[in-house]
Amino acid sequence: MTIRLGRRAVLAGAAAASAAACAPHALTPRRAKNVLLIVADDVGFTDLGIYGSEIPTPNLDRLAMQGTWFSDLHTGMTCSPTRAMLMSGVDHHLSGLGNMAEDLAPNQKGRPGYEGYLNFSVASLPEILRTAGYRTFMAGKWHLGMTPETVPSARGFDRSFTMLQGGAGHFANMMPMVGPGKARYARDGKPVAELPDDFYSTKNFTDEFLAFLDEGDRQAPFFGYLAYTAPHWPIQAPRESIDAFRGAYDTGYDDLLDSRLAAGKRAGVIPENATAAPRAPHGVPWSELPGDEKAREARRMEAYAAMVSDLDRHLGRVIDRLAATGQLDDTLILFLSDNGYEGHDMRSGFPEAAQWSQECCDNSLENIGAPNSYVWMGPDWSRASTAAYRLFKGFPTEGGTRVPAIVRMPGVAGTGLNHGRVHVTDLFATMLDWTGVPFDPAKFPDRKLHRPSGSSLLPVLTGMSPAIHPAGEAFVQELFGKRAIRVANWKAMLLPPPYGTGQWQLFDLNTDLAETTDLAAGEPAVLARLVAQWDNWAQTHNIILPDVVTGY
Repeated sequence: MTIRLGRRAVLAGAAAASAAACAPHALTPRRAKNVLLIVADDVGFTDLGIYGSEIPTPNLDRLAMQGTWFSDLHTGMTCSPTRAMLMSGVDHHLSGLGNMAEDLAPNQKGRPGYEGYLNFSVASLPEILRTAGYRTFMAGKWHLGMTPETVPSARGFDRSFTMLQGGAGHFANMMPMVGPGKARYARDGKPVAELPDDFYSTKNFTDEFLAFLDEGDRQAPFFGYLAYTAPHWPIQAPRESIDAFRGAYDTGYDDLLDSRLAAGKRAGVIPENATAAPRAPHGVPWSELPGDEKAREARRMEAYAAMVSDLDRHLGRVIDRLAATGQLDDTLILFLSDNGYEGHDMRSGFPEAAQWSQECCDNSLENIGAPNSYVWMGPDWSRASTAAYRLFKGFPTEGGTRVPAIVRMPGVAGTGLNHGRVHVTDLFATMLDWTGVPFDPAKFPDRKLHRPSGSSLLPVLTGMSPAIHPAGEAFVQELFGKRAIRVANWKAMLLPPPYGTGQWQLFDLNTDLAETTDLAAGEPAVLARLVAQWDNWAQTHNIILPDVVTGY
């Protein structure tokens, strides 16, 4: 298929880009210091062409080759915790999303850090930048509060068109994730009762963003946040976009796993010694599926690929507009997925969504991807996307939090592929550092604020340093009671059955990126040291382990 053949040219360019030396690059003079933050929803690790995908993503690939792209950048386990950290630079347990609002356990409700929205013990990035004269606007998914006090217009955005909750259908019917009713949208904080007849999320969020970009004082710098809902479930795309991938996935997800793993190694984002991630619980080998189920699975992946391809295509419109208006070389551009691929099996853990998908929609083969369909991808397509990394969204495994991420910084030559560890809070620090606007609590005298915790990536982006975090620095996580801590090559993790043992396990990521060989029994001192560090972090971050876990 031509899409697969086209990938070779992309990877050749990626290899050339990643071969750039880490020597310092000369800065060129800047005028404005604009920021464009683009967040995709549930894009998998190898879903972009430059990361090894057969899906064409030429605009994102070009940004990567002009800038820096990352093989070891980590987000939160799910969307709203990540978005809280992006907007505040503060760990999500302190900034209000200690758990997702939809999944708060009884013992977490009403506790500090578990408000279910971006709380007021943090200053949001648009709030900070607006104090320095920035225009601020966003289009897309918010998921950080739905009350008048917590919507984007109340948290620093001058203009906004947003889908407020965690997900929705992608067309004009405003399909909720679980119904009945309608998904909630808002424009500048005011409810939107209906959408245009030709609405498609990726297209219309881009339209709205471009309108905001073009209005206002052009002499003022801007912070623009474009938060696509693609490719979050339900998997839907325009029919012509889906038809472009007809037949591309007829050989199935196990074949795609082999292809993505090999391509990821050629691209350099997956180490040569990596092996394929193990099949997740509820996964089924492609060879064991009946023919009609294979057809349905292939059609789902065609629709998913269409969503990713459309995201790239419409993002290209934004880049073209910046270039046409002379703003591209004044704009720091950051792209990332908010977490790993969504790989859960709908029937095991999401019964309300599974029931709603049958009540609301026509999920026949030919209708998959249409506005009145409701499907998601499952663990086997997730395994193909994460390739060498285990599990997916909702887990502290490498497959759950390691995401594709790109930063293009104008005025410097791209430094190519970077293998240093990066945390999502570092992106907040990078955006502030680029603008030169300090975090100043005195600007918010009525609030007692947590300080941002990330480190700026500017030394990496300018070629002054290959990494910003030393190997011995701990990366620590918790969500839904799932826990992990990584220090250098060691990673301790606690997952419930059937994904783990319910006890702390220990993995050596130097030799076991797929996290399959538990070394706890052979390295008890290492495990004890890591668990003690996790316990200390839990105390300083007010961790409240849930007494009830649902869904994720």
